[in-house]
Amino acid sequence: MSKKWNKATRLERNQAISNGLRNLPSKTTIPINGKLVRAGDAADLFELGTAAEKDVQAARAKHSQAVAAARAAEATIKTLIPPIKSFVQNAFGERSDTAASFGFQPRKTRYVSVDVRYEAVEKLRATRAAHALEETHGTSPNAASN
Repeated sequence: MSKKWNKATRLERNQAISNGLRNLPSKTTIPINGKLVRAGDAADLFELGTAAEKDVQAARAKHSQAVAAARAAEATIKTLIPPIKSFVQNAFGERSDTAASFGFQPRKTRYVSVDVRYEAVEKLRATRAAHALEETHGTSPNAASN
């Protein structure tokens, strides 16, 4: 089973191999995949790999900073949106072209079906009838439940 290398140990490994190759005599050649490669050329490749890893780390750090800055800016912006939306909708109207140009959608109106309205009216009438009946008999609605 081969060892898994994390970024830090890969950088250390590459740097150690590169240093070791640089310490060899300059005319030393190493057979790699059927080809003879000079030790200095192999060391250059390891240094390129190390430089690429460091570039990736720097790019990640820069990306992390940019993400943090974007999140901070968004947090600030979010607090500004509701008052601006209220101002635009109150000044120009919810369904105006000006409000639409800001990208603000009008509040959605709730759709209530005919069946639901009919049930609500029936419940309202039943409640009123029950209260009227209680008033004529002299009992309060809460007295029966206590």
